[in-house]
Amino acid sequence: MRVAKVVSSTPAFAVVGLSALSALHVAWARGSHFPAKSAPELAALVSGIDPIQKRGSGTPPAAATFAVAGLLATAAGSVALTSRGIGGRHARQATMIAGGVLAGRATAGFAADAADLGQMTPQFRKWNRLLYSPLSAALSVGALVSLRRRR
Repeated sequence: MRVAKVVSSTPAFAVVGLSALSALHVAWARGSHFPAKSAPELAALVSGIDPIQKRGSGTPPAAATFAVAGLLATAAGSVALTSRGIGGRHARQATMIAGGVLAGRATAGFAADAADLGQMTPQFRKWNRLLYSPLSAALSVGALVSLRRRR
């Protein structure tokens, strides 16, 4: 496979990934515990919060989760527009912000794990290392590659 072909499909991967994450956050805001069996299990898996120590479900309020879903959907839309060379300055700025935030999430996730910062649950630590941080990095690359000027 040619490098140019991989690079040109990277923004599409980012759009699909961001859209899927947005849908997953909507499902969580509506009460789904996927892929866990309960709200406390979900909190331990995706937030790194031990609900027993926090005295509650450990999951964020639905409004906050819907807000994250909206931001992810906006990021997906801005990357889609930017990768096609449409959407103008605002789409490009939103794409830059999304790429930066995702890169920051990836960096912070890897750093927190490497430095053993915080009191993360073992489940979160495992999935942060294997999926969450690498996926954030890949989505960041996809978003930022979409900023290349089309010829």
